[in-house]
Amino acid sequence: MEGGKPSLTLVYQAVQALYHDPDPSGKERASLWLGELQRSMFAWEISDQLLQLKQDVESCYFAAQTMKMKIQTSFYELPPETHNALRDSLLTHIQNLKDLSPIIVTQLALAIADLALQMASWKGCVHTLIEKYNEDAGSMPFLIEILTVLPEEVHSRSLRIGANRRTEIIEDLAFYSNTVIALLTSCVEKAGGDEKMLIKVFRCLGSWFNLGVLDSNFMASNQLLMVLFQILQRDETSTNLHEAASDCVCSALYAIESVDTNVALALQLFQGVLTLETAYHMAVAREDLDK
Repeated sequence: MEGGKPSLTLVYQAVQALYHDPDPSGKERASLWLGELQRSMFAWEISDQLLQLKQDVESCYFAAQTMKMKIQTSFYELPPETHNALRDSLLTHIQNLKDLSPIIVTQLALAIADLALQMASWKGCVHTLIEKYNEDAGSMPFLIEILTVLPEEVHSRSLRIGANRRTEIIEDLAFYSNTVIALLTSCVEKAGGDEKMLIKVFRCLGSWFNLGVLDSNFMASNQLLMVLFQILQRDETSTNLHEAASDCVCSALYAIESVDTNVALALQLFQGVLTLETAYHMAVAREDLDK
């Protein structure tokens, strides 16, 4: 970026122009300038400062998105001795910004997940995160968001990680998968009728099923499956919760392609699906196409 590091005031002005300038040419100029900033080395420090200052949703979203993009495409720019500090600052930011906006939390969760996947020195990241946040109910939504996007990012084409590193990551996630399931089970027990939390839990569970690292015998006897089918059986279940539970069951079914090696889980899923006949007929009778 020509002319050295821009001032934060200038960055704020550009972000405001991007979102609020009534003149389309003003928006375009701001977009081009911010894009150039994102590609520069200054983006790391400026994003960190914007997230610390927490001035408004727009600047925090721009900073979180920039941080995610830099980690995905330009992680090589940072010397290894700075990786721990970056991890710690991202965890501080997501905790401080957890109530500002869900889209900011998602961008930061992706940044943390992509960092964990590329940062070979961060051993047992799943264990570290759960140990750090599982006692704090206020941190649970963003912890589950990180644990949801982490398996999804393993096969991301945006990340420059080799086959050996990918294998190492998958083995690591498989090793800690039962810990994740225990956390999700605990969340469901505490959630009661908290629909948002249940949707988050089912999205997370589906993500781990999709990666193919869950122990099928362990899952066959886990109460999360029972809860999934109970929710799908209920006539009063909302469309959003029904969709999250259905998607999760579908992910579980895809995960047991080889039935011979997943007999116990396949049987549980088959029996669970059979219990949905009444709910299906009720939905048909009401012409409820979403269910």
